[in-house]
Amino acid sequence: YIEANRLLENLPTGFAGGITSLLQYGLLYDTRDQEAGPTSGAWSDALVEYASPIWGSDYNYVRLTLTDRRYISLGSRIVYAQRFIFEPMFGDVPFYDMAIINSSYRRQGGLGGSTSLRGVPRLLFVGQHKILGNFELRFETYKTRILKQDLTFYIHTFLDAGRVWLKNEKLTLADVRNSYGAGLHIRWKKDLIGAIDIGRSQYSSMAIYITFENLF
Repeated sequence: YIEANRLLENLPTGFAGGITSLLQYGLLYDTRDQEAGPTSGAWSDALVEYASPIWGSDYNYVRLTLTDRRYISLGSRIVYAQRFIFEPMFGDVPFYDMAIINSSYRRQGGLGGSTSLRGVPRLLFVGQHKILGNFELRFETYKTRILKQDLTFYIHTFLDAGRVWLKNEKLTLADVRNSYGAGLHIRWKKDLIGAIDIGRSQYSSMAIYITFENLF
């Protein structure tokens, strides 16, 4: 006996699996003063991803991903950072590929979890079109030297917001979901080595994430 659920009821495109072969092209603009913990500049990219039977894919669709990241110094120890992502998809999109957000750096999971809406359960929202905004204030709080290694500690607060739309749904900003919280980063020399985020939303009173990089 299999309990009924929406996946079994709707049998969406990609339910039976298959092969997805992709061709990707993109443009990248990067003026950050440094990769780990930037304090000024921008990092933006525009990506087009095309899946087609021409190169062996069982599906035929296009994914457009527009990402803009900005870093503004508000003083010697405070940085405001933000990221906006807009990702529409067109065509015969398998449902499991809607759970991915593309990037020139590395693909990440869709809305929910440590890489998007911190404090919202991972992949709670999946749809053919996505929008996401992340806003952070990063405070440098303490510097020290341990075993001849330079360590810098940062505290940050954040607000995340986003939503998805289904294939034929009208694109409006109603029902945008949000989360908020704070975290700690530990930076080794010029490389970020550890981060802890604690997020909260209407779906979770507290979610804790441990990663080894800035979210953006």
